Amino acid sequence: MKKIFFLVLFIWAFTNLSRAQNVLALNKEGTADQDEEYVILNPAGKLIKVLSGVDIKIHAENLICAYDDKTKKMGYISMETGEWAIKPQFENVYNQHNFSEGLVVVEKEFEKGVTKSAIYDKTGKLILPFCDWIISDYSDGLAIVETTGYQFGAIDKTGKLVIPFSLGKLNDFHNGLAIKGNNKEYVDAYADETGLWGFIDKTGKMVIKQEWSWASAFSEGLAAVQNKQKKWGYINDQGKLVIPCTYENEVSFSEGLAAVTIATGKADETIMAYIDKTGKQLAKPTYDVIRDFKEGMSAVVKIEKPGTDDEIYKFGFVDKNFKLVIPIIHEKAVDIGYYLPYFSFTNGLCPTTKGYIDKTGKLVISFPDASFISPEPFSNGFAFVKVFYTESSYLMMIDTKGKILWKSKPIKIMAG
Repeated sequence: MKKIFFLVLFIWAFTNLSRAQNVLALNKEGTADQDEEYVILNPAGKLIKVLSGVDIKIHAENLICAYDDKTKKMGYISMETGEWAIKPQFENVYNQHNFSEGLVVVEKEFEKGVTKSAIYDKTGKLILPFCDWIISDYSDGLAIVETTGYQFGAIDKTGKLVIPFSLGKLNDFHNGLAIKGNNKEYVDAYADETGLWGFIDKTGKMVIKQEWSWASAFSEGLAAVQNKQKKWGYINDQGKLVIPCTYENEVSFSEGLAAVTIATGKADETIMAYIDKTGKQLAKPTYDVIRDFKEGMSAVVKIEKPGTDDEIYKFGFVDKNFKLVIPIIHEKAVDIGYYLPYFSFTNGLCPTTKGYIDKTGKLVISFPDASFISPEPFSNGFAFVKVFYTESSYLMMIDTKGKILWKSKPIKIMAG
């Protein structure tokens, strides 16, 4: 379970590196006799600090949430120095939270079945004392709070309740708006009936009325909404339906385009196509899967032997003219599903099972002596890649030229 967690940890880190100068990496896996060991590295791969005797949970905004093995308490370690920024002081923590917008939620179990939440800043100063509210992480300057009776409101960064409690789920704020439901009890996206959803502003005013079966946050000026027939379309920030509800999936716009799924009218058959912000279909569907545009290119995928254990995703790329500029010959990286943002270029490079390709499709970084590799996307000029050899594997930090900036201690590969 820990190995899976740390792979997720690295993946998560790469989506957030623009906010963190240094990075965290697993240097040595744990054994029956020894704990795992971590290192903090700068973007050039220089060792800042070796961390041992701690159980790493999550990290963001240059702070690492960790449990101290000696005190059995939770605190936060600075990604800049590797020292405790907030000394281990939290006991019986129910959930671990990352810092967001300079503040963190601490959930403490006071007795069995009784959990309370508080808010601290990066110095460890108490902002909001422990209370009975369930508090979400901060987003767009506010944190959503829930109290008994399925009542939701929002607090500012001083802990003041600025949006009064009212019945119905309230989601995080983004760009000044938050999705608000009229449901009277808990629902999720898989329920047949989820109530109706609209949007409120930061005063709590309903600015887009609750008339949608589901909704997503705004992206590039449009939000995906689902009608009562379970079809998706798009509204603008005035609440006007500007693209009719005809699509099968919820997808945000990226670089002015959206990769939507369309029902063909035949039994459960769908196709994927690109649309612009007027809803105009821009290219004839010819691929099994298409991805969002990023850095001016979109991955297009053909699935070989679909639905079998030998299923293979082969992909190439089209440009904004929908011309195939990289042939469909590359395979997805090991254990990476196409729902994750791996079929895309970052820093001009894209990970594959063989290494990294550039925007011409040329394999520019490879590991010819390896049995196989598990590469991560590039961010801020570097990437992590796990390289497997016959008897051991290594986690490596590389630059965009393929130079190894740092390498972990060997991880022995167990037979069978």
